[in-house]
Amino acid sequence: MKEEYEILSQNEDFPLFMHPWFLESVSRDEGMGWDAIVVKSPKDDILGAMGFHWTKKYGLHMVLMPALIPSVGVWFNHKEGENVYTRRNRETQVLEYIAKWLSASRYCYVDMVFGSEVSNLLPFAWHGYELNVRYTFVVPDITTPDELLNSYHQMKRRQVKKASRDHRCVVDVLTPEQYYDEYSKLLAERKQESVMYSKQYFCSFFYIYGSYQSRNLQSIKISKTTILTIPISI
Repeated sequence: MKEEYEILSQNEDFPLFMHPWFLESVSRDEGMGWDAIVVKSPKDDILGAMGFHWTKKYGLHMVLMPALIPSVGVWFNHKEGENVYTRRNRETQVLEYIAKWLSASRYCYVDMVFGSEVSNLLPFAWHGYELNVRYTFVVPDITTPDELLNSYHQMKRRQVKKASRDHRCVVDVLTPEQYYDEYSKLLAERKQESVMYSKQYFCSFFYIYGSYQSRNLQSIKISKTTILTIPISI
């Protein structure tokens, strides 16, 4: 299905984490790879698709979340003007097919985090999967910061304005190697922990990602606090 998935990704508006090149960039270590599921109707119409990362450990294949990806994307082939019932029915068909396909596949263990586009997890419950639902919210428009700030509670607005007066912000652009070293240092100082992925893994990912998205790694220093960021378009 990977070839069909790659062709589909070129013709449809896939989220960042679903693109084949992105999945490839986080699956480059030994014992890792990625695969895809394309769901079709009995008339061979494409209903939806999902790409996912797999790992091989102790001779067993498992579907796991790779480092640097917050969620797995599922694409639904919704049509403009469709009613809610038609869309929900298609989503159920796609998710049930994915759950059934994974249950019958070579993968002995599945641990995935879905994005906000997946709101109905019943198909996975029907096939015996254990579910953990997390709730979040979406800010619909951040193109006008002043209007966004005005929508906050008065106390929050005062806190934001006070912080902007009291703190000086310095932004530096870092190479992937510099970013990884800085992140390792901050993690060791604040949490006495080490980075869960190697420098080679991170740099390999970002050089591929950067070639597609033209993004820079940033170190933002606000007074004595350092914040490391990766601007991402999804």
